[in-house]
Amino acid sequence: KRLTVLIIGNLELQAAAIEIEKLVKGDQKQQASRKQLDQKFATLETSINQALEAVQTLGPVPAEKTQQPSAGAMTAIPPNMAAEAISRIKEPAEMGDVTQIKSIAEELKPKSDALAPLCDKFIQLADDFDFEGISKLVGELEKIVNKG
Repeated sequence: KRLTVLIIGNLELQAAAIEIEKLVKGDQKQQASRKQLDQKFATLETSINQALEAVQTLGPVPAEKTQQPSAGAMTAIPPNMAAEAISRIKEPAEMGDVTQIKSIAEELKPKSDALAPLCDKFIQLADDFDFEGISKLVGELEKIVNKG
């Protein structure tokens, strides 16, 4: 529920910013009045405050839902599967495309029992928008490939 409030707050914030941009970049024949700009800035300020309040209500990041794959589990991943995961996940991770990361992890999961826990971890990290964690996990996969 709190995440829904945050998403709605962000959508309102985005809408307010777009309205200001339209007024500023709009038709030069009909320049925005000072009153219109003040109203839009007030709406933007309200949206920013609501978004900040929503973020604060989320509180601290909860403990990880799934455990980090153990070193033994990581070494059990065949190098060819690790290489495939890297080649498919690295670019979406760099682009911040969590939907693509999750989709790829779901596709790779049934291909290897050894890779399944790692795919679960990628999905969890994508759900948490933890791009640093995703990058570290890709780095762990690269170690497997480099050893093989």
